[in-house]
Amino acid sequence: MGHEFLKLLFVGVVLFSSLASGVFLRASQSPKTYPVIVIDNIQKEIVSKSIQVAGDSEIRNNNPAPYYPPIIPFADFNLKSVLDDKQELIARSENFIEVDLNTMQLSIYKEGQRYKNFSVLSKGREGSWWETPTGKYTAIVKEPNHFSSIGKVYMPYSVQFYGNFYIHGWPYYPDGSPVPTTYSGGCIRISTEDAKEVFDFIKPSMPIIIFDGEADTLSFSYQYANSQNPPIVSADAFLIADLNSRKLVAFKNQESALPIASLAKLMTAVVASELINLDNSITATEEMLTSNGETPGLTAGKRFKAFDLLYPLLEVSSNDAAEVISYFIGKNQFIKAMNDKAASLGMAGSYFADTSGISGENTSTLTDLLKLLEYIANKRKFILDISKGKDHFAFGPSAFSQLPNYNHFADNDEFLGGKVGYSTAAGETMASVWKINDSNNTDRKIVIIVLGSQDRQNDTLELLNWVRYNI
Repeated sequence: MGHEFLKLLFVGVVLFSSLASGVFLRASQSPKTYPVIVIDNIQKEIVSKSIQVAGDSEIRNNNPAPYYPPIIPFADFNLKSVLDDKQELIARSENFIEVDLNTMQLSIYKEGQRYKNFSVLSKGREGSWWETPTGKYTAIVKEPNHFSSIGKVYMPYSVQFYGNFYIHGWPYYPDGSPVPTTYSGGCIRISTEDAKEVFDFIKPSMPIIIFDGEADTLSFSYQYANSQNPPIVSADAFLIADLNSRKLVAFKNQESALPIASLAKLMTAVVASELINLDNSITATEEMLTSNGETPGLTAGKRFKAFDLLYPLLEVSSNDAAEVISYFIGKNQFIKAMNDKAASLGMAGSYFADTSGISGENTSTLTDLLKLLEYIANKRKFILDISKGKDHFAFGPSAFSQLPNYNHFADNDEFLGGKVGYSTAAGETMASVWKINDSNNTDRKIVIIVLGSQDRQNDTLELLNWVRYNI
């Protein structure tokens, strides 16, 4: 008995020494263990447990605040915002226009009641530069026969609702011949006869709500996480969301309006792509270039396409590129358009003071930024592509094809795109979209946002690893 005990003791000592050596050698890669709280799925009781957190970040706060979020369904933020607005208009018995790009139906509402439906005959091709934008808008200008300087066609009974986007009848060329059925510049096209009736009904500033999705996607049961432990990061606020399951996975200070620095350039890119003909060009001037040659190749006296400027804007976070872009339609008008677009997406907690994000007055919330990233991922994916460094040739080769890329993880295959930022007011910031292959071999789109970070790259990596190990 004594010999057996000694043998076991000896084996135990050897194993312990080996494990200790292995842990020492792999300290920088091994996951750490922290006390967490788990919410029981059935009884919803809080119990103490210990679960591993991947990565090797240090706890920067000796007494971090308790943080035990359940997984919360957020539905389609943009769709929900538009449908909430619709219910408000109905409750107030207002006249408005509804366009469902999923069912391809335009509806007139009179005093809060659906009055008449019309078939939408054409919209912008999904995934293209001219995809029809969704959101909440108002009628801006009515023209009995608008001439499109971009498409070089007449559009009868046109109602402008946003930028270069209109509701109109069947377009025709100056010689009178109708455009083919495959022709579309992204506007909402109905028959000319229907367009006249809609044109006569719409009054200036009348609400026009446009969405693309099923209303039943808003139906979710509240689901608790089986294992929730706090990701350990330096950021003052962070958010993780799964765009596939439409759930908020983890968050901290998600509704606090905080400075966002150059994340504002994501909205600049959205507005530029929707309000400017990206094939148009502009000559850069000294007045526009205030950052003393921060961007190679972007110099006064040279002429640049709007499309070209998206590369320095998104890859090297060029403040000069953001400024030059605004001059296509006028600096103040462009900033107003950024805030109008934010309002159309239901980003009620956001404010844009400039196109670059340099001012500390550029603020947003995590949930608002999620709305913006969701919109970009669904409607303006090329913005993510450019931020990752992919070349697009829809408007010819880019004048800035050799730029470095300041976005962390640009070479990572799982990184779909995003934006980094920094300012004294905001600290380090980052918004990113990822493609993660789950245990069912399904690709999932994961959004990770950090604000007020001391180390945005490491914080994002910690949150990404946390998703892998816990979700």
